[in-house]
Amino acid sequence: MPLVEFAKIGEPDERQSFFNLTLEDLHASLESISLDREVPERVREIFDTAKNLSLHSWFVYEFHPIAELTGFLALERALKARAKQDRPALANKPLRKIMDHAIAHGWISEDGFESRQGVARARVLDRKIRESIERLKVSGAESEPVDEPTAEEIAREAKDMRIVESICSAAINIRNSLAHGEIPLAPNSHRRLRMTANLINQLFS
Repeated sequence: MPLVEFAKIGEPDERQSFFNLTLEDLHASLESISLDREVPERVREIFDTAKNLSLHSWFVYEFHPIAELTGFLALERALKARAKQDRPALANKPLRKIMDHAIAHGWISEDGFESRQGVARARVLDRKIRESIERLKVSGAESEPVDEPTAEEIAREAKDMRIVESICSAAINIRNSLAHGEIPLAPNSHRRLRMTANLINQLFS
């Protein structure tokens, strides 16, 4: 996307019309995401930047993956901070190795997520939105309705869901995609940040 014209600063990205979400809704969702007081200040600062980027995706759609990546940078910083407390030699290892250790030693776990049903619903909705985007690319239509996830779809998603592993994989995939000039454009940064915040809080609970 080219630099936004000066006269259009403050106008929503036209792709926002695809989704049933207002700027007020997005702000309220992001405002409700918080890190615990025990989380190191630098981690909190990075995560706040991620939330602001997600908010401004309303105006520049391409900010979604940048917001997600910044949230993952906050998670990586948090993992390294926890490693320095418990196992200093691990702190300089790659993200994947630290994450695997965190999972194996119970620093983070599936049980630590407050609402598996809520996460499952968000995952189903994200998938429906991605599918809608692909159909719009083919059809050339301006927009189409995205159906709300059904109870059956949510239950099916929640049954075998591995949230921790999916977040770790997403962190690595987004970093690699952006490093190779590819920009994934699923509009889910505010939901991904909620899950990332949960992991960060688990590390210091």
